[in-house]
Amino acid sequence: MFLIRKMCVEVGTGTDVADRLTQALTDNLKQTLSDNKLALEALLSEVSEKEKRMESELEALKKAGRDREKDLSTLNAVLQCNQDIINELRVELVEKERVQREVQKEREVWRQRDQAFTAVLQEKESLLLCLKEALESSQKDMQALSDSVISQGVSGGGAEGALASQLKEKESLVIAWLQDREEHSATMCQEFSKLTTALQDYQGIVQEQQQNHSQTVSSLSKQLNDTLNDLRERGKENKEAQRAWRSEKDDKEREERKLRESLEKRDKLIEQVLLDSEERDHLLKELQQNLLNKFEPMIAVKHTL
Repeated sequence: MFLIRKMCVEVGTGTDVADRLTQALTDNLKQTLSDNKLALEALLSEVSEKEKRMESELEALKKAGRDREKDLSTLNAVLQCNQDIINELRVELVEKERVQREVQKEREVWRQRDQAFTAVLQEKESLLLCLKEALESSQKDMQALSDSVISQGVSGGGAEGALASQLKEKESLVIAWLQDREEHSATMCQEFSKLTTALQDYQGIVQEQQQNHSQTVSSLSKQLNDTLNDLRERGKENKEAQRAWRSEKDDKEREERKLRESLEKRDKLIEQVLLDSEERDHLLKELQQNLLNKFEPMIAVKHTL
């Protein structure tokens, strides 16, 4: 303001002009200040809105981050649980494969043992059969020799000597055969002993598996018994059905026989009727011919007259 007055005095325009210029400048400054204030308030309001929006967005981001962390934590827990389950399943699978291998080995051992038992039993049966045949043959020979001695009346010394010689020969053959069988049986016993030793190695596994499979065996036995009972019932029903079918078949056969007999009687009756009809037709033709023969002279006379 002092500068404006000084300039106005130097120019010679007076203080009124200086006052008006000062007032105009003051008004202009006030208007500028007012505009700046309004602009500043608008800017502050806009900045405040932006800060609020940023705070809201930041809070939303924080919440999303917390939710994501929670989801990741849940996912990690689920993945860990799944991994534990997979590990348990792998362990169970390995154990199952091991048990299957042991069961397969056990089955093979039991199969070999069954084969050995079967061979021993067959050998025993063969031995008994051969002994029985040898005994029967010896008895037959003794009986034949006794009968021969009695029938020929030979003195006791020669017959007894021949009989004793043959019996000794038979006895030596039987003894040799028995020795051979004993050696063979000893070999089989050695093999069976080896197999028994092999079985003892698996005895613990077998017992454990038997305990583990006892419930399954019991269930299978129950199912087998139920199946057998069902089969018995079905067998009874089948027998009843077969009896009913046979009875029905017999009834049908009787009905068919009666029907065939009825048809045969009908055919015979029809044949007889046809024969009677033919005979009647023949008689009618003969009667007609006779009548014509009788009336022909009369017709001829009428035509002549």
